[in-house]
Amino acid sequence: MKLARMGGAVVKELLKEPLAYVLTGNGGRDIGTLEEICEKYRKYDHGSIIVYPQYMFKTGLKVTELLAKLFDMERRTLRFLILLDKEHLRSIEDFEEALKDCAFTILDKVTCSCECCWKINIKKGEKQGIIILSIQGKNKSIEENYAELIKLLSGENVEANKESIKKWFKDHGVSGYRELIRNAKVEILEKAFTPLTCAIKTLLQLQNTTND
Repeated sequence: MKLARMGGAVVKELLKEPLAYVLTGNGGRDIGTLEEICEKYRKYDHGSIIVYPQYMFKTGLKVTELLAKLFDMERRTLRFLILLDKEHLRSIEDFEEALKDCAFTILDKVTCSCECCWKINIKKGEKQGIIILSIQGKNKSIEENYAELIKLLSGENVEANKESIKKWFKDHGVSGYRELIRNAKVEILEKAFTPLTCAIKTLLQLQNTTND
């Protein structure tokens, strides 16, 4: 699986049907993290690509407004991976209400193979689609996942904030978040980034179902 960044209409000319679009209510670090982790799963897929529309960004639950726009104009795939930090919603019901505010009907919702990751079937107008919602951080943000990864790799406890993590990088000669992920095996990443890797595996299952 590969992530392609779409800065405009170029990808529409290059890709017939991406596996999914990814939208984040958190920021660029989520996309960099996803991009590196996707590389770890490339041997399990069929050359699939997920697309990140770089020109579309809003914070928190307002990401559903972007989802509605993309849903209305998209003709190739109606599968979406949405990434949110835990701090942006108290419960899955918050996300459901945000969807309803954007004129979506929720057809059904199931928890994927881990907590904090859901598969939601939706409808808007005459079109139906699928959302894979992945929540990062146990209490607040994706920095908690990175702190867990550092602990699993080194045995050291690091405070789950950007400053402490960057200091750990500097002290240990690590260039940054991407290198940390590259140095980790899939099994370790699945423990540190459980909701995100769960979402990727769910997308791969959808791909396999489509290809069968």
